Amino acid sequence: MKNEVCWCGTEVYDTYAKFKRNRFKRNKPSFLAHIVECKACHTVRMLDNGEEGDPDYEASYTYESYSPRHAQTLALIDQYAEGDGILDIGANTGLLLHEIQNRIARLTQLKGVDVDQNAISYGVQKYGLDLEAIDAAELQGTYDNIVLAHTLEHIPSLPDFLEVLDRLLKPGGRVFIAVPNIEALGASKRVLPWWPALQPAHHLWYFSGQALTEVFTQLKPAWQVEHVGSFPIWKPKHLPSFLWKNMIGTETKKQAFMQSMKGDQLDFVIRKK
Repeated sequence: MKNEVCWCGTEVYDTYAKFKRNRFKRNKPSFLAHIVECKACHTVRMLDNGEEGDPDYEASYTYESYSPRHAQTLALIDQYAEGDGILDIGANTGLLLHEIQNRIARLTQLKGVDVDQNAISYGVQKYGLDLEAIDAAELQGTYDNIVLAHTLEHIPSLPDFLEVLDRLLKPGGRVFIAVPNIEALGASKRVLPWWPALQPAHHLWYFSGQALTEVFTQLKPAWQVEHVGSFPIWKPKHLPSFLWKNMIGTETKKQAFMQSMKGDQLDFVIRKK
């Protein structure tokens, strides 16, 4: 699948990286991954999005246990969320909502949507939450808070999606965003082919802090960015374990690493005016 035009409408790009990428099935030939950066908004994308997905990636989203990637999102929701309701778009099985239910008692009105019927059915049976297999564009009503935990990178049209967010979010409400960070230590260009978040059949966009800020600067300039940070999820493959432990081995070191914007996950909190 070709991905010639950036979400911002620009076709002009610089080459970010090129390398051979193996297919997930052994009998499939490798393909040349051509990764580019938009000259206008600096969002990174792969020109060829691949032909098939990683089955392990898909299974991890449907059947994973509590994931470390949710830890920072939960902390930010606890710190910033106001009101008693939250909508999770791209909720999958409802795992994050289940953690919110267990950890943030003041949020009592929990709703999750996802287009994956199998994941929703699994989550309803396992967690008993209000989950619905529906596109967010079909939802009615408004919400105090909306969470997009590893959702935004899957959205084909960001301008259309932000209009949906605008309609669903109450004035003064907040959006909590977590996406893979293309400027992560583990995503440096010489080891980028092995970065776990590089999923060409699933992830359409790869953001830096600057690029994700640009999305809202262009599309929702009146909205206020209240928090930008990063969070370490995986040990970089090129880094020995003892060095990685030395970098994030204490809470102080971990906080310093997160502020360096080199963690695998970008975390944004944005308030609608």
